[in-house]
Amino acid sequence: MLDLQSRAGNAAVARTVQRQPSDTQQGPRRATPMSDLSLVDSAEELARRQPEQFLESVFNGLRVDEFRFGRGPQGNLGLNMISQWVTVPLDGGGKLAVHLNCMVKASQLQQGTIGLDVSQFHLTARSVANQKNIDKNGPSAGTAASSIHINTSTPQWGREANLKSLAGDVAAAGGETVLIEGLARKEGYSHAYVKWLVNEFKRSVHLAMQLRLGAMNVTWKGDATFEA
Repeated sequence: MLDLQSRAGNAAVARTVQRQPSDTQQGPRRATPMSDLSLVDSAEELARRQPEQFLESVFNGLRVDEFRFGRGPQGNLGLNMISQWVTVPLDGGGKLAVHLNCMVKASQLQQGTIGLDVSQFHLTARSVANQKNIDKNGPSAGTAASSIHINTSTPQWGREANLKSLAGDVAAAGGETVLIEGLARKEGYSHAYVKWLVNEFKRSVHLAMQLRLGAMNVTWKGDATFEA
């Protein structure tokens, strides 16, 4: 299974040929107009008084590659960011729901600089039926046992028991192999892609801050899952 995932196909390669931003991202080198200054002042006040609302103002409607964050029946905004899910059809039958999930904390914004601490950055895949059940009723031990994950610290989708359970859930002909081929080879959701996604996440969040809150710099921190 590990060998199959390590040989991710062209879809993964196409996704990962992108720029590599630094840990500190800076805004445009230009004079800051008064409108931007007022935006930054307002953002500082919001970050200080209501940090979760500050994060929602950045993440609501944000798209990172094909994963969109927002309010609604899918996903979650707040300290635990969960994107809306995308559908992955499998050649052996059945469909998977895949989303991006991470924990985000914001430090106090001062003089146009914000610190963001990101942890547990990963992709989750489960059956579409299970995902719809979670959207309606919340997660459970049963849905967790049939969910698989991948992050920058784990070179393969797993765990093995969860893979078998998920293959049964979607009734995929070909079992776990079809799941991995659909995720890592066909869709490009490989280990290399997740590493690229870390940098794409940084770029997308910083751009959203520039557009919505005014010119500001971002300093990034994170655990091992947020290392590209």
